[in-house]
Amino acid sequence: MGVYYNGGGYFVNSNAQIIAHYKNKLPAIIKTKYGNGLVILSGVHFEIDQQMLEREEDFDGFLKVIVSELKIFEEDRLLFCKDIIARLIC
Repeated sequence: MGVYYNGGGYFVNSNAQIIAHYKNKLPAIIKTKYGNGLVILSGVHFEIDQQMLEREEDFDGFLKVIVSELKIFEEDRLLFCKDIIARLIC
């Protein structure tokens, strides 16, 4: 799956559930308890679709290549977003 990544960090927490990894195997998205609830922390921007990036001022630059790649994974990204929401409910 491919999602927008703009240099986000990775997570180190032995109590967290790792939901997704970067290519280098470091945790990119985690789920953990916070108070009486659950939180999901992400170093990648799975909420951003290619249409959002096309509206950016720098679209003619480096974003043009990124947008064409993100279009390939749009269906997977939407399914992943639904999965993330379901993980917060359970």
